[in-house]
Amino acid sequence: MAHTYVKIPEIYKKMKAAEAEKRVLFISAPVGSGKSAAIEYYLRRQDHLFLTGIDGRLNEMPEGNEINQPFIVIDDVSWIVDPDSENYILDLIDICDRKGKTMILAGRSRLPSWLQPACIEYGFILADERDLLFGEKQIKKIFQIHGIDLNESDVFEIMNETKGYPVSVTMLTYHMQDGKDYSVDIYKAAQLDMYRYFFRTFYAQWDNELKEVLLAVSVFPSFTVQLAEMVTGNVNIRRVIERAFSVGSFLFCGADDSYVMRPLLRGFLEWRCGIEYSKEWMNEIYGRAALYYEIRNDIENALYYYELADDRERIFQFLIKNAEKHTGTGHFFETRRYYLSLPKEMIVKSPLLMCGMSMLHSLLMQTEESEYWYDQLVQYEKRQEVGKRSRKEATMRRAYLDIALPHRGITNIIKTLKNTAIMVTNKEIQMPEFSVTSNLPSIMNGGLDFCEWSKNDRNLAILMKKPVELLLGKHSPGLVNIALAESFFEKSFEGQNDPDDYKIMTLLNSGYTMADMKGKIEMCFVAIGVMVKLHISHNQPQVAKTLLMEFREKAIAENALRLLPNIDAMRVWLKLLAGNMDIDKELSVENWLADDAPNENREFYILERYRYMVKIRVYIVMGQYEDAARLIERVLVYFEKYNRTFFWIQAHLLKAILQYRLGKNEWQVNLQKAVSKAQEYKFTQIIAAEGAAVKPLLLQAQSLEWDDAYCAKVLNEVDREAQFYPDYLKERCLVEEPLTKMENTILHLLCKGNKSTDICDLYHISYNTLKYHNKNIYRKLGVKNRAEAVQMAGELGIYRA
Repeated sequence: MAHTYVKIPEIYKKMKAAEAEKRVLFISAPVGSGKSAAIEYYLRRQDHLFLTGIDGRLNEMPEGNEINQPFIVIDDVSWIVDPDSENYILDLIDICDRKGKTMILAGRSRLPSWLQPACIEYGFILADERDLLFGEKQIKKIFQIHGIDLNESDVFEIMNETKGYPVSVTMLTYHMQDGKDYSVDIYKAAQLDMYRYFFRTFYAQWDNELKEVLLAVSVFPSFTVQLAEMVTGNVNIRRVIERAFSVGSFLFCGADDSYVMRPLLRGFLEWRCGIEYSKEWMNEIYGRAALYYEIRNDIENALYYYELADDRERIFQFLIKNAEKHTGTGHFFETRRYYLSLPKEMIVKSPLLMCGMSMLHSLLMQTEESEYWYDQLVQYEKRQEVGKRSRKEATMRRAYLDIALPHRGITNIIKTLKNTAIMVTNKEIQMPEFSVTSNLPSIMNGGLDFCEWSKNDRNLAILMKKPVELLLGKHSPGLVNIALAESFFEKSFEGQNDPDDYKIMTLLNSGYTMADMKGKIEMCFVAIGVMVKLHISHNQPQVAKTLLMEFREKAIAENALRLLPNIDAMRVWLKLLAGNMDIDKELSVENWLADDAPNENREFYILERYRYMVKIRVYIVMGQYEDAARLIERVLVYFEKYNRTFFWIQAHLLKAILQYRLGKNEWQVNLQKAVSKAQEYKFTQIIAAEGAAVKPLLLQAQSLEWDDAYCAKVLNEVDREAQFYPDYLKERCLVEEPLTKMENTILHLLCKGNKSTDICDLYHISYNTLKYHNKNIYRKLGVKNRAEAVQMAGELGIYRA
């Protein structure tokens, strides 16, 4: 064996430490990880006693004080259930500690509960499968032992597919010994051999209950106890999970009380499902999972599993149910594939579906298709008898679209609102819920763009108060006060009758209270959003941050999770104001960009408009000017087509800032467009908010056409904002190839002086994996070692001490 074994540095170091310090080493790793081979290799020239608990008890128990060997190895500790064997091992640990002997315990599962007190008392050294994984160097060497020379590309592919799992790599060597080149087919053949190996070595020993449960949950990327109970009908899931932990390292704990199956085991069990169970059984499992998600109102997952279960009727009913919701709570975009696959003859029979299709196409910026389905709904309405339920349903859905279709904007909306309010008053129809804010922190720039109303905000607040309250129901409490406050804040330039900030804050607080008591949390978010901007304008960023974070906690407590993406985008904006890009325990701008920001290159969705605007700013700070320019052009197409005035102004300001930094003369044209439009509505804050980023443009712009008084007001507010937040949108000096999230995290830990072993323990990675990340970090930074990387991180502004 010794001449074919490839030494793994991580496990070798831990065994060396256990020998030097005379401590117990506990190795926990699943079958095929190579723990027995590693122990045998290390002790190949050492005298040692070997015991095993494979049968549930130790095969022998020699008198502890009479054992002369310096090393004692006990394998299959996880299988031991015999109390005498357990007590014997505990006594032996004490003897080894007193006599300076080294004990190595190995098992397929985590540390048994009966060993945990001893682990704490004697300070076990712990190792797991990560310490036994092959790196690229070991993979290349083991193939060389079998007479196979791999090129670097094959080594990388094999490492990527096998994750360095020893038995998987070994199986591959058997299939390539006859001179075959590595390929996907070779890997699949080796994988089947590995699955058969698993079947013989552990699966055949499982009891039926454990098999049934793990087979059922193997079809899910992760599962909770409740999901497992639903799909299996077994009420003892916690007991089964505990047994799974006790017999092998098959599961690990995921997020939100979920469990994740190790990929190799999951692949094996899915293979066994295909052998042991029928398609009908799989459909039953998927159907139960879909019901589980339906109960929890998780529409996307419910539809996904109903589709896997081939339950077309349930999918249809689900789409009907979703179409009843407004765009703030409905999952139109996420479920578009299902809607768009519905046959026309099915849609035209349902006013609800025609309404949903019209709204969906409008959200997809397919206005012609949206109007087509609107016309179909109108024709359906005309065909129904007056007074019939079907007629009322069609009238209600048509009236809803008249108000809510995004691409129509607010043209003739006052007349439409009044007429619809009359129908509601006369009890001709009962209106569904509207999305006033689309989950954005704004009414003026929420579901529709109401900038035009801002020109006559006081009068409209009086004129439209009753119709709005009548139509919006629970969305109306607090709306008028909050809308007025937002309009006053954004303008802050109307002469002597200007409302002061105290009055604005009074309106916001009263509106928030009304919405919180009788209305919707979405309206509370608008009030908080305007409050945050008001505090920012007074150089109170910490107050703004605290206010936003407390509201975030409220949203989570009230299960308003749909608000979190825009709340977090606003948190990113606060960080940009402060010029704070560092990773912290709360939120990292770079991590937000990599993991949470919407991907406009994969799909463009108009309801993500707020986050797109924040993303443009992040792109500018990161020096990703091409990405920023591309996204600006995309959003401008939408803003112009859908008359989104507020965002149109912001986009042209950001476009001017970007062009200015790129040295393009067109920046003055776009600045003029933004300034002219903002002046038309008397908006000052929209320009002032860009502070330090827009100030040099305003100072260098030649012959801007704007009113002198308005100009003075804007320049004063911009200058104040620039003084408060001088680092806003300040360009960072960046590396050409961005660091990944993990590389960024590791670099910050290196800069803070963390040891390599601490980083490995913190993120549960092997030393080889850490070396791999370090190598990439050094290459991207253009340095040779850790000290140079730390220095470069400081110079580039990636890390601040």
